Amino acid sequence: MKGIRLSFVAMAVTALVLVAVLAEAQDVVRIGSIYPLTGAIASSGMRSKHAVETALDVINNKYDMDIPFARTEGIPNLKGAKLQVIWGDSQASPEVGKTEAERLITQEKVPLILGAYQSGVSKSTSFVAERYKIPFVCAESSSAELTERGLKYFFRLAPTDSEDSVAFFNFLDEMKKKGRKVEKIALVYETSAPTNSTTLIYPKSPFGSVS
Repeated sequence: MKGIRLSFVAMAVTALVLVAVLAEAQDVVRIGSIYPLTGAIASSGMRSKHAVETALDVINNKYDMDIPFARTEGIPNLKGAKLQVIWGDSQASPEVGKTEAERLITQEKVPLILGAYQSGVSKSTSFVAERYKIPFVCAESSSAELTERGLKYFFRLAPTDSEDSVAFFNFLDEMKKKGRKVEKIALVYETSAPTNSTTLIYPKSPFGSVS
């Protein structure tokens, strides 16, 4: 669990550094971030928020840690500029997320947006960012469709569902080769639609049994 948390922090650091270096040089770089901070999956959104806040602390201050930019204060290429996140709450709704993206861009004047946990919310909010020509950095939404739309301002950091599925089934095959008993497993993953999911049944082909 500790390794997973550190990986998430490292990913969040990478995301924040990426959006920061795209911004104009200034003392403080304000970044918009949209997550489900209230509503049905608020606990997941708050975990993401805490990871981003940890990344901010690592970047803005100096730590003896093997994480990018931990040993410096601020962004060196921006003369030590610090990062500040302006939060948006999607409430786990693509429509609310879309409204929050509009607010962050038009009212808060953020030059970049990070988010948005759910693929459905990332889809709607990234369309807003694309319209305003604002880079949207997707930290964890896994629907492969998101990077198949031809958007110029959408950037993904996490692997897609298909990539995760292949790795998962390869792991199960290795377990069987080592003599470990593997029961039938249903792997459910998210699509870009907020209420849809796809189920893969092991030990069939990862892409041969889709419902």
